[in-house]
Amino acid sequence: MNKIVCHLERKHCPRCKKVISARPPGILAKRLYGNQLLTYVAVQHYFYCNTLGHIEKQTGIGPYTLHDMGADLS
Repeated sequence: MNKIVCHLERKHCPRCKKVISARPPGILAKRLYGNQLLTYVAVQHYFYCNTLGHIEKQTGIGPYTLHDMGADLS
């Protein structure tokens, strides 16, 4: 697993005074992880029957995060 850091461009709207930032590519709305990682976790858990604890050790992601990812997928 490679960690990808996206530096997103931000602009200031002079009319409404809001800061608007770009959307990261390949990431679901309001999520921290990309589709590739979600797919990897789903395949490892449902297809290969790996436990979330085993996937946690492989990816370095905490257990509650993996549980939330699974809830998002269902």
